[in-house]
Amino acid sequence: DGGIIAFITSSGTMDKKSEDVRRYISERAEFLGAIRLPNTTFKGAAGTEVTSDIIFLKKRDRLLKLDEDWVKLDKDEKGLIYNKYFVDNPKMVIGTMEEIPSRFGTSLACIENEDISLKERLKKAIKNIQGKYEEAQIDEQLGEETIPADDSVKNYSFALVDDEIYFRENSIMQKISLNEKDKDKVKEYLRLNESLRKVITYQRENFSDEKIKKEQENLNNLYDNFSTKYGRINSKANKKLFREDANFSLISTLEKLDKEGNFIGKSDIFIKRTIKKAIVIDHVDKPIDALVLSISQKGKINFDYMEELTGKSRYKLIEELKGEIFLNLDSFEPNDIKPFKSAKDLGDFSRPYVSADEY
Repeated sequence: DGGIIAFITSSGTMDKKSEDVRRYISERAEFLGAIRLPNTTFKGAAGTEVTSDIIFLKKRDRLLKLDEDWVKLDKDEKGLIYNKYFVDNPKMVIGTMEEIPSRFGTSLACIENEDISLKERLKKAIKNIQGKYEEAQIDEQLGEETIPADDSVKNYSFALVDDEIYFRENSIMQKISLNEKDKDKVKEYLRLNESLRKVITYQRENFSDEKIKKEQENLNNLYDNFSTKYGRINSKANKKLFREDANFSLISTLEKLDKEGNFIGKSDIFIKRTIKKAIVIDHVDKPIDALVLSISQKGKINFDYMEELTGKSRYKLIEELKGEIFLNLDSFEPNDIKPFKSAKDLGDFSRPYVSADEY
């Protein structure tokens, strides 16, 4: 918590009529400021003109619903409508906001002022961004009752540390005071969670039927042991103990319930494959389909994978995906903001690309 992030995105994030995305961000992060860049800033690298914003945020320690000005739109002195932050802070716009022709009629763009150095304007604008990184602090009065959070533990969930029960909340884990019965119950619950997630992983990653069945049997034994000792997972007593745990919504599905919430049987995951194995696609004709597959399967733009799918060269893919992919700006030196030479001129396709949604 308290960490600071800066990222580059298209102006749509700040200027869309719908406030949903901005409100989602506002609930989770403090808005420190933003800098609007001219639409030609990355033309040489990205192959297209797009107005971009550098947005600076500071992570909140909890969700907050605030009515902040930066999530709203406003009208400037020329009657143009865009984000209120930029309307109120024109010095954070490195250029001039203008309406320009587009394939949909007209659109707003930040037009570069060639008489003023982009580098100097950026240096001045960034000085107006105020933010301080704050390292997570642990209350000394809590002493051994609180420890730093383990990243492997899901937020807002129980964990077993040195045979003691802790509950993670953001950057810390608080030791929970429980009677011996509830302490043992949480331990059994954590074993259930671990086994259930193994079954899900084994099915999703298409492990052998034998391995899946063996873990299903283990899950079944753990569930029977739990329900014999402590009752059904969805009983009032167990709900009261586990309802704050982030894993409970998943673990509770081990039981089938009727409309009144009464137990009617175990779920199919104990005996069946409830997750179908993925169908492997090894060829597509269109580069855009290869792009979608690359992001969904690899989590990023992977040209080697896309070349295998289409049989097309990297250069051909880049040419046909103009407007859909852009050079990853993080791969360049932050102080070098001069227009980039095109990849075609350089003959260099080693730099990473990102999709339009990530740009």
